[in-house]
Amino acid sequence: MIRKVQVIVYTLTPNVAVLLLRRGPERDHIWQTVTGSLEPDDEGFTEGARRELLEETGIETAANIIEIGLEFRFKKKNECIVERVIGVELTGRVPVRLSEEHVEYAWLGEAEALERLYWSTNKEGVRHVLDAALRNT
Repeated sequence: MIRKVQVIVYTLTPNVAVLLLRRGPERDHIWQTVTGSLEPDDEGFTEGARRELLEETGIETAANIIEIGLEFRFKKKNECIVERVIGVELTGRVPVRLSEEHVEYAWLGEAEALERLYWSTNKEGVRHVLDAALRNT
């Protein structure tokens, strides 16, 4: 089984914004959230989310990390994949240092982020994380 994490990076101030990353040409330039596989040892989902956030964006600190209990299970090339959604709140828009696998980033409002995202699981993750974050404000 492959364990993956989908990290929804967002801000609530001065307004709601979601960070999206654009993949390079080997991934058809799709827009997505921060995502990645956990280390094979015993890395937990929250630790994996922090590591992937740092590797893909250079962002080291978060105001709040929330696990909303949302997981997706699917098969890819006969391999079972479990992907857990983790929300990462930042206190404001911070500079992003992209990894080599990405070519662009954007801070977008919820509607535009949902429109640009390619994967339905990313869209569902954004909706659930923002719903949970806004309920707790």
